Amino acid sequence: MAAAELAISTKSGVNFWRGIGIAQLALASWTAFAILNSAWLKPHPEVNATDWAHLFGVATGLGALVMRLVSGSSIQALTARDDLLRLAVLYLLAGFGSTWMAAIFWIWPASGLAPAYAAS
Repeated sequence: MAAAELAISTKSGVNFWRGIGIAQLALASWTAFAILNSAWLKPHPEVNATDWAHLFGVATGLGALVMRLVSGSSIQALTARDDLLRLAVLYLLAGFGSTWMAAIFWIWPASGLAPAYAAS
């Protein structure tokens, strides 16, 4: 094997295992979220799924705003796009469908489960 091929192969292996490690951290994060979320919601039946999803939506929106301010595209770059309306519609659909509705459909059944079952 040539030195260049070995360097590429070694780097690919490092990237592969880094990706596996990040995937494991993501899995642990979502498992912890499910357990902690269910453990908090169980003794608080007065909090319904819709209110909780709204809170998550506000927190996610604020987090996205901070990330955009820190590392996002400039306003000039976004407004210069030819497909600005399409981009805005896609953002709204993604935010509504994958964040707000998903939170409602996840939190609603999870609020009645024991924490051990909510994580599975």
